[in-house]
Amino acid sequence: MLDAVLDVRLGHLHLDGVTIEAAAGTTVAIVGPNGAGKTTALRVLAGLVALERGHVTLDGTVLDDPAVGAWLEPGARPIGFVFQDLLLFPHLSVLENVAFGPRSRGAGHSRARRHAAEWLERLGIDGLGGERPGALSGGQAQRVALARALATDPRLVLLDEPLSALDARTRPSVRRDLARHLDTFAGVAVVVTHDPVEAMALADTIVVLEDGRVTQVGDAAELRERPRSAYVAEFVGVNLYRGTADGDGLVLANGARIVASDRSVHGDALAVVHPRAVALHRSRPDGTPRNVWAGTVRHVDPEGERVRVHVETEVPVTAEVTASSLAELGLREGTPVWASVKATEVAVFEA
Repeated sequence: MLDAVLDVRLGHLHLDGVTIEAAAGTTVAIVGPNGAGKTTALRVLAGLVALERGHVTLDGTVLDDPAVGAWLEPGARPIGFVFQDLLLFPHLSVLENVAFGPRSRGAGHSRARRHAAEWLERLGIDGLGGERPGALSGGQAQRVALARALATDPRLVLLDEPLSALDARTRPSVRRDLARHLDTFAGVAVVVTHDPVEAMALADTIVVLEDGRVTQVGDAAELRERPRSAYVAEFVGVNLYRGTADGDGLVLANGARIVASDRSVHGDALAVVHPRAVALHRSRPDGTPRNVWAGTVRHVDPEGERVRVHVETEVPVTAEVTASSLAELGLREGTPVWASVKATEVAVFEA
């Protein structure tokens, strides 16, 4: 069980009461924009940065609590760390890299090597024991770094952007492997990532960190259905609006209205519209959509078989359409367009 409240200043960055809680056997993803403090949070948990206030407790043992003078050195903490650039020792073989952790914790040479060999086998890289890191592919090096972190039998493993160095072809398979290994890990895992797919694939809980503060905590579905900030909405790929709910929808700061079928929310509120619920038209649509806005295509972003179309209107909106629909409508940057959304597709909830 990890129970942490992180409060520390480093230059302009202030981790302001960042709370991270996780039960054994679960994985937490920390996401957020650049400079939000994600890597710093990992470094505090590892003991590489000391707290000014707050605490870090793991399985009932206090690792850091300045209020009571408790502090455990990084090397004494039951923690494994996979750094963003992996930091494998170039002069050591793969086996010796993985054995380094157990040896640093007091295991004898032979025992450490046996334990390292077991972890290489678990991660499917036992044939690489005699290689040097410079001869490894990105995916192989990532597995070695994970094996080295887990070979110390930690209760907490920290992973900083573990897949960022991999190419697009390799990343999916390594991600699946990593998810499988984290699922069987008995301790707590904390992963920092900027990739929404990675966060949703690996984590049970997602902690959103913005400007040193936690702005939202939840699983992928909660974040997708009820994003609490523009960053979260962009991260999970939905349209997010803030305004005042008056029983007929949401009134934005510019006076524009989004009509919703849910009339139960009043006051400061958020509205969420999934891009696939946004229909695009070259002329004003007939029928019954309650929300119809005239605008201009701002830009078009292909994403696999579908395309995200960003439309500038009084209610700026992103639609997701098929490539064939895009071609039929003749949409490109600067094209006049109408966007429509049914009231039943607008989710409104208290801010």
